Amino acid sequence: MSTDIPPTTITTTATHLTSLTFLHVERQDADAVTAGVGATATALATRPGAHALDVLRSRDDSRVLVYGQWRDERSWRSAHEWLEHSGHDTTYRSRTTAPGVPRLHDVVHTDDRSAGGVSVISPDYRGAVFVNEITTRPESQQRLVELVVANNEEQSLGTPGYRSANFHRSRDGERVVNYSLWDSEDHAVDAISRMADMDRNLEETLDLASPDFRFYSLVQHWHAVPDAVAGDPSADRYAAAVRRVKDRLTPEARRRIDAVYRFAFTDGGAALLDARAGGRGWVEGDPADDAADDAARTVADFTVDLSRDDFAALVHGQLHPMAGMATGRMRLHGSMRRAMLLDRLLKS
Repeated sequence: MSTDIPPTTITTTATHLTSLTFLHVERQDADAVTAGVGATATALATRPGAHALDVLRSRDDSRVLVYGQWRDERSWRSAHEWLEHSGHDTTYRSRTTAPGVPRLHDVVHTDDRSAGGVSVISPDYRGAVFVNEITTRPESQQRLVELVVANNEEQSLGTPGYRSANFHRSRDGERVVNYSLWDSEDHAVDAISRMADMDRNLEETLDLASPDFRFYSLVQHWHAVPDAVAGDPSADRYAAAVRRVKDRLTPEARRRIDAVYRFAFTDGGAALLDARAGGRGWVEGDPADDAADDAARTVADFTVDLSRDDFAALVHGQLHPMAGMATGRMRLHGSMRRAMLLDRLLKS
């Protein structure tokens, strides 16, 4: 899932705000809830003030986490109010055992041992992601932060496989979250076992808190990019997406794909992606022009129905194909092989 979208950075000096939402799910509902959450994150990414939105799923399929960054509290609240009244499909919430409460957090301490010195959330990250959501009481939160930060500083020194720890404090006083990175899950498990034996403050920590720790995998990544900032955001995003597709349509890609794709835009218009050797490349076509539309239907090996904005989200890595199909925002007409070749081109 490599992408040229910037990574989400975790730092105490950032001007944006962090929002964390943990949803609890049963294993059999994990796919449906993940797809629904991904579609919701994609919708929120269109709102003013959205800076980054990442969807992570626990390795045991019992949790889905949305890690968001927003310009300010006003934009965060406005986006979630819009979501509740927009008609966006949130029926997936009925399939959760705990639907999750979006909470604003402040990053209060980071300890990153990487060369860059800053932890990131990125599809290119290859280590283990370990997240501990700790429930506490408002009157105990500050003491809990002091304990977990002190314990981490003492116990992480010289620990094999340790990369970083990033502590978040919720503004409602009820959560402390550690987003930590490791070389591997085995390194993290070994370290946690040793830390439990070494922790002089374990009894006090457990008296103040109820931990819920799991390994997670990133399933959807979105970060604001310059193309989506200036001018008309929707038009700029679409134009930028088309440029990216043209750049990726190399001679090697044409030899591998050797097909014509038609994008039928639900908000009007159509376009062809002629990915055959010697083909025309990207060609805009308007359904109002009967000749152009008929030609598009005649030569297309595969058709995708979606809006221009969702096309841009798909190319920029902000819309996962599974989420698009599960929510009806994208419909495919053609063979699965053609679909996989297109997906590979868009993600390259």
